[in-house]
Amino acid sequence: MKPNRLAGHTMPDEGRLYDARGMRIYRGRARCSCGAESEQVYTSGTRRRGWHFDHKNAIRAGAS
Repeated sequence: MKPNRLAGHTMPDEGRLYDARGMRIYRGRARCSCGAESEQVYTSGTRRRGWHFDHKNAIRAGAS
């Protein structure tokens, strides 16, 4: 996967979410720093990064 940087769109902790106790959830949705969350549940960092790559491309397509 090629680098695909976009200002304002990062994935802290590989997009992992946290539960009520502050513990990272390894199986779950991905979250971008812009607040967008994936609709699908992912079981690996690779799939979360793939979602984020597609999310940023969708942002670019809508902005142009």
